[in-house]
Amino acid sequence: MRALLQDSSAILLEVGPGRTLGSLVKANAGPNATDCVLVQTLRHPREVCSDQEYLLKSLAVMWCSGASLDWPAFYAGESRHRVQLPTYPFEKQSYWIQTKAKVAACSAKIHEHEMETSDRAPRAEPCVSQAFPRPSLDSVYVAPHTESEKKVCELWEKMLGIRELGIDDNFFDLGGHSLIATQLISRLQKSFSVEISLEAFFDNQTVCSLAAAIDRLCAAMEPKQARPMPGRIPRAASRQRQTVS
Repeated sequence: MRALLQDSSAILLEVGPGRTLGSLVKANAGPNATDCVLVQTLRHPREVCSDQEYLLKSLAVMWCSGASLDWPAFYAGESRHRVQLPTYPFEKQSYWIQTKAKVAACSAKIHEHEMETSDRAPRAEPCVSQAFPRPSLDSVYVAPHTESEKKVCELWEKMLGIRELGIDDNFFDLGGHSLIATQLISRLQKSFSVEISLEAFFDNQTVCSLAAAIDRLCAAMEPKQARPMPGRIPRAASRQRQTVS
């Protein structure tokens, strides 16, 4: 598996229900593994979209990643209609596309500049953690703000072995699965002293939504202060009034 992940042009297709194989690939990806393309054919039961829409999106991801598709077989049995083009000419515009060699040269110059600036700056202490850096995700990194978000991020980082998780990162996109989820729920319950069901965890797959759900559970468990009913006098006050009279 790690040998396959060394190939930057590899496209891994998971055929069938579930995401067990995809989670296994992400869990065994080493620090030198390239960002290969991982595509699922069937949607997760909690994803709100049709099966056909999800399958077409997976097909588009494979095509954009360079996979050769059998388009005649894909469009077999469908009827096509002739569409009349406009009579006016299209506007001619030129678009500059850099080749891979030029992109690699620019990346080498940027890396050389970063090395020069890092030599001038004081070197930081080496990190002793074995966690891997944050992978490339569709969600943009947003740092946690509240105490609940910080605790949830810290527990996710320990369980998933990934550093610098954001509040919009998805648990399953990070390589999580049901076994890790059960262990993580146990630690969350000990840390926040609340009961968290597996269904509630799956309904809140991001750090932000899970922290908000935990805050609501904590607020619901706070003891309500007993208030005296209007029109009634506390027993101690009534005794004191009888003694004075």
